[in-house]
Amino acid sequence: MNGHRIDVDAALADLKEFQRRTAKWAFQRMFAEDDPAHRFLVADEVGLGKTHIAKGVIAQVIDHLGRTGDRRHDIVYVCSNGAIARQNLRKLTPEGINPTPVAVDRLTMLPLAHLQEEQEGRPGINLLPITPGTSLKFGLNTGTFRERALAYTFLRSHWGWAAMDKRRARWIFWAGITRDPDRRLREWERWRRSAVQRTLPEFARRLGEIDKERKAVGKLTVREMFDELVDGLRYKRSIHGHMWWLRREFIAVVRRIMAIVGIDSLQPDLVVLDEFQRFKDLLDPHPDNLAAELAKRLFEYRDPKTNRPTRTLLLSATPYRMYTTADDTED
Repeated sequence: MNGHRIDVDAALADLKEFQRRTAKWAFQRMFAEDDPAHRFLVADEVGLGKTHIAKGVIAQVIDHLGRTGDRRHDIVYVCSNGAIARQNLRKLTPEGINPTPVAVDRLTMLPLAHLQEEQEGRPGINLLPITPGTSLKFGLNTGTFRERALAYTFLRSHWGWAAMDKRRARWIFWAGITRDPDRRLREWERWRRSAVQRTLPEFARRLGEIDKERKAVGKLTVREMFDELVDGLRYKRSIHGHMWWLRREFIAVVRRIMAIVGIDSLQPDLVVLDEFQRFKDLLDPHPDNLAAELAKRLFEYRDPKTNRPTRTLLLSATPYRMYTTADDTED
């Protein structure tokens, strides 16, 4: 790649004629100056090369962004299986570019990611594979220890040492870890304290928004949940009953905030949603569907500087029915 440019013709030359026409038409519709389609569906039978079509679209998107002065290109590939997602990234990468695979597999951990920025006249190109099960649909799960450790680091940086330094406060985050849990949490927080400073203002702002939402429906704020947990765990040897449920809700809410901050730090230009028919619930705008809320933030992200919207390329291996009747309620 020379400067901002990528050899689109060479990238498209690898495709069969019908794949090339599809890739060109998908790009033209998504990036048309008048009435662009922010979502575009490519539906075809198994084995006809939808991944190759997506590769052709990605090449055109990278070229277009470079021509319009975009300094960083962030592309997200959503797949049901993490191993398949990472494997398909190689197939989706056009020849002649060296993208930076983002070394996290969850949106919650994106605030720690080192995203490649423009260097020596060349844009930074970042590719992120994610799975909805770990990045979007976490419900009341408490996540991995690394996620809880990052949550502790954010909250300690925001609320201060005095609020977070009681042992039972730390217990909220390391419960379930058997080997030197308290020491591991302290070491993790100490090494990554400086890393969260870049996104700490955004974390604080999103935390305030969530608190307003919760107060409006009569729920405890994040800090009120935390204080109740710290007070309720006094003299306890295990977390059970109401405290067990409250801890799960508290961590889930903080993970949700971290995921939102992660999306903001990513600034996605293109999202490729593979086998989208598996994730119809992510397109459901129901207010109680937190996974759909996070997906909407990902699919409908707008660059705050340029107001450029994210484009979403939907791939489906199941023949897509363009016509349905009133009886087809499930589809």
